Amino acid sequence: MKIKIKQDAHHRISSAKSQWFKAGSEVSVPQATAEALVERGVAEVIGDKKPSSAKGN
Repeated sequence: MKIKIKQDAHHRISSAKSQWFKAGSEVSVPQATAEALVERGVAEVIGDKKPSSAKGN
């Protein structure tokens, strides 16, 4: 999921792994990471919020 970081933030993936995001950057992250950052108010979703696997037949 593509998000824009609104303020410097980090996200812990596990006890040994975390990610750091710089304000103003646009990044593509797993949906769970995106949702956690958006919920905390440090990021916003860019573009379509639907999963890319959706099929339009």
